[in-house]
Amino acid sequence: MSCDNKLYRGAGVAGILFNQNGHILLIKRRDVPIWVLPGGGIDKDEKASQAILREFFEETGLSINVKRLVAEYIPSGFFSRHTLVYECELKEGSPKIGEEALDIGFFPLNNLPKITFPIHLLWVQQALKNEGPIQSKTEGLSIATLFMYSMTHPILVLRFLLSRMGIPFNN
Repeated sequence: MSCDNKLYRGAGVAGILFNQNGHILLIKRRDVPIWVLPGGGIDKDEKASQAILREFFEETGLSINVKRLVAEYIPSGFFSRHTLVYECELKEGSPKIGEEALDIGFFPLNNLPKITFPIHLLWVQQALKNEGPIQSKTEGLSIATLFMYSMTHPILVLRFLLSRMGIPFNN
């Protein structure tokens, strides 16, 4: 599966970066304060491999190299989108909080922050299997899951819905 020559309109990228201790880099989003992998949308006329370099730098201050494509996830649910996930390696820099993040840090896989985006955890697990690039459907956030989260984290769900409607809530 070669994704470098394709342009993905409305798609996203996410990057997985481990440090020398095997800890993973996560950012705490500003609009919806949950821990996620660095990433974001692919700009018009931008290749996915270029987008991950740009998004990673914007969100973390780190320059990276793309090590490998982990997976291409095709949306199959309401709140999901086409996403390419890359394993990355550090080129240079030290983590810095950007405009989109409240916090940033490396975490051991067995001690991740309490509120980490569940689909990102799945992506990390699949990356650790090192099975080559996979292509898979990914479930979006279902109405049932959204309802469950709204019972346990109502403010986060509200902020998520507002951000999806183009009304980011930054503090």
